[in-house]
Amino acid sequence: MSGTARTTNPSASSSGNDVDLFMDKVGRPVLTIHQVRDLVSTGYSALTRTTETSIIAGVTGVYLDMVSVTGANTTGTAATVDLRLGTASGVVDTIAIPANSVTTKQYQVPIPMPEKVAAITAQWTNTTGEISDSPISVQVIAIRNI
Repeated sequence: MSGTARTTNPSASSSGNDVDLFMDKVGRPVLTIHQVRDLVSTGYSALTRTTETSIIAGVTGVYLDMVSVTGANTTGTAATVDLRLGTASGVVDTIAIPANSVTTKQYQVPIPMPEKVAAITAQWTNTTGEISDSPISVQVIAIRNI
């Protein structure tokens, strides 16, 4: 295996063009975890009780694999947020967020979504004992794969 030693970033190439392997000054390959930056998607939304909300819009013909999800709860009651592969679809994961707290779930290997999705959505599912209309905020990071 050979490549080009780099101490600076190369110029961007167009999709489909050949490129050299990126190596450091002593010949070790330089790798980026998960995906190139252009194919990382982030989304944020403030959820209100029981309303399903899109966090990351889908891309036709592309898988969205979750890398992490963070939920911030400004209410006085613990909350549960369900993550889905599109409006009204099955739950793929749930995040429990304690009262007045922040919870982050990171996936060692991104959750491979079983289908190409319309969107990653979230829904604040429990309202027992909660009288506040303070939103629960959710941020998702996903990588786009084909």
